[in-house]
Amino acid sequence: MLKIFLPPGQIRRKKEWRGNFLAQSDPIWEDRVVKIAYMPFGFYMPIGRPANKKDFKYIRRFLRERYNLVKKNNDYIEGRDLVNRKFLNTLSKDKNFRLKLDQLYLLIEDVPFPKSSSHGDFHIGNVLFLENKLMLIDWGFYKEDSTIIIDIIHLEIRYLCALKDISWTAAIFNTDMNWSYLQDVSKVDESKLQVLYALDRIDREIDQYSRLEDHKVNKYIKLIEDLHTNLTINSIIEFV
Repeated sequence: MLKIFLPPGQIRRKKEWRGNFLAQSDPIWEDRVVKIAYMPFGFYMPIGRPANKKDFKYIRRFLRERYNLVKKNNDYIEGRDLVNRKFLNTLSKDKNFRLKLDQLYLLIEDVPFPKSSSHGDFHIGNVLFLENKLMLIDWGFYKEDSTIIIDIIHLEIRYLCALKDISWTAAIFNTDMNWSYLQDVSKVDESKLQVLYALDRIDREIDQYSRLEDHKVNKYIKLIEDLHTNLTINSIIEFV
């Protein structure tokens, strides 16, 4: 059986088509892409069993195995090359905000991460089982020059969001967020992982939607300010 779906907006449709196409020839993901076909009324894809919370540990192991494959390449990308400052600067022209954003950026710019592509929205809701094989849908946030660490963080964040019915911006600071696991996997400090994830997530959303709604802009400005405040309190960066 086939399912018909149509992402809203021309930009999102193009990115979904492009991401799905590129991932099909990506060594990390090629055997796990649910291929889509473009028809006049939308995209078509096969119907499988949607993953649920009971599958979380299995999905986490799968992603960890892909991470181990990436590490074998011994190729790295620095934080400065993972975040598009141009997009982030569109959030606000306020000089104090820009200064805080600069300080967050400086915290991760020299940090090396295993270089790879990333799905960009890797969570339980985008996993299907086709003939008992774990497969992935929704490739609109796919990036070629990225790090799979983003996907590992996103899986944990979104799992906590589902458990507690909270937003991802709240999950970052939630005491139940499993940062210890993420630090163990990545060998990167919690604060730097938080900053990397937050800036990358905002960056992708601006790129995906072209223009963010005002309430999202305000939410992301507050997130950046809260991150800066938290890091200042813990003496990781200096107050501005």
